[in-house]
Amino acid sequence: MQEHDADVIIIGAGIAGLACAETLVAGGLSVIILEARDRVGGRILTHYDEKQRFPIELGAEFVHGEHPELIERIKRAGLRLRRINEEPWCLEAEGLRKCGEFWTQTEKVLNALRVTKPDRTFAEFLRSPTGRRFSADARDSATRYVEGFNAARAELISVNSIVRGLRTEEKINGDKQFRIVGGYAALVADILKRLPAAQVRIDTGTIVKQVTWKRSDVRVSAMRGRTRQTFSAKRAVVTLPLGVFQAGTVKFSPMLRKKQAAVKKLYMGEVIRVALRFRTRFWESIRPQPGAATLRRMGFLFSDDKNFPTWWTQRPAKEPLLIAWSPTWHTKESRGKTNAALVSTALASLAKILDMPKSKLRRLLLEGHVHDWQADPFSRGAYSYVCAGGESAQRELLRPEQQTLFFAGEACVEDGTNGTVHGALQSGSNAGRELLPGAKPRRAHPAARRTLQNQ
Repeated sequence: MQEHDADVIIIGAGIAGLACAETLVAGGLSVIILEARDRVGGRILTHYDEKQRFPIELGAEFVHGEHPELIERIKRAGLRLRRINEEPWCLEAEGLRKCGEFWTQTEKVLNALRVTKPDRTFAEFLRSPTGRRFSADARDSATRYVEGFNAARAELISVNSIVRGLRTEEKINGDKQFRIVGGYAALVADILKRLPAAQVRIDTGTIVKQVTWKRSDVRVSAMRGRTRQTFSAKRAVVTLPLGVFQAGTVKFSPMLRKKQAAVKKLYMGEVIRVALRFRTRFWESIRPQPGAATLRRMGFLFSDDKNFPTWWTQRPAKEPLLIAWSPTWHTKESRGKTNAALVSTALASLAKILDMPKSKLRRLLLEGHVHDWQADPFSRGAYSYVCAGGESAQRELLRPEQQTLFFAGEACVEDGTNGTVHGALQSGSNAGRELLPGAKPRRAHPAARRTLQNQ
């Protein structure tokens, strides 16, 4: 009988890998987690100020809706949620105003979306007779929303996937948004402390290079510094981000040809995000129009700025922090820039939007934080979305290989929760349950699953 280092190897210590490990150890299995970074958490990356008081999220930030498993884990960790219910403001031709028509028009366009066969892109929908019924302003508002929220290109993203996501949001009250008081890192820390050292070994700084597998036998070759290491298990769970999977930096032998074809139908969203911490919440005293309300209760700020069109505050928390957000195809020239240059660009955008001198903003600025997820070799992008015609791709990614290789992560989910922490978390837990003794193997295409077209 072949000896193994553990029952299961998990590749990746993001939220999917950690949730999978917790499920497996609860079922009595031993686990080795291999993580390329020198930390756990994956695309959850929380930075704390010098006094370790306030979290600055450089990756995942929001809790979207009330997904049962994520909410339960947050409660179990003794963490609190802070509801976000603040005013959205929009920069229009007349100046800054509370968003009214922006949301109204966007909702009308989104409510008109229908599942079609064949699938089409959002841009194609807007050019269709149904899409052309809406005004140019409505189409523009909806495009800005779809591209910003999904980190997607309108000419690529699948309408059917948008519809699926909207249906899923309705089920979990997706119109409600929260932040975790203390940051997402606090949730990661709670899961970590629940992984018993006797059953779980976590090797960070260990870059997986090759996975050699056959039924009930997996060999993983990895580099830790300049040292090559080999790990073995009966089964493995792969939680590689889509961008890493697409790059082919991890080799599989035998090759996963169907999965390689599937990832070509998905896209990794590109985002530049800059966190600016100021001395004060200076924007709260700004009164955009004579006699109008100030920006004191501003939660989000939307504009057509070519560099950073979307901003948000930390309200209702009272921290002097503004987040600048931009899909990178708006700012292709930003690629490869230093963090200092990106902070400077963000300040220039904010100065223009608020009609303030950039020099004044710079004097108010305490620090700026940037993490370029596109340049991060262990993520190669922000989060995934489905290209038109790619509805089966996530199902293929999720399908186990000979009940030996299993897959999890936000890009693998097919219920519309891709791109979210709760989607990644649920996928990891589901993969773990499939591996437990007595679990029934999942068929590639369950007869009981209704297709999107039949919903």
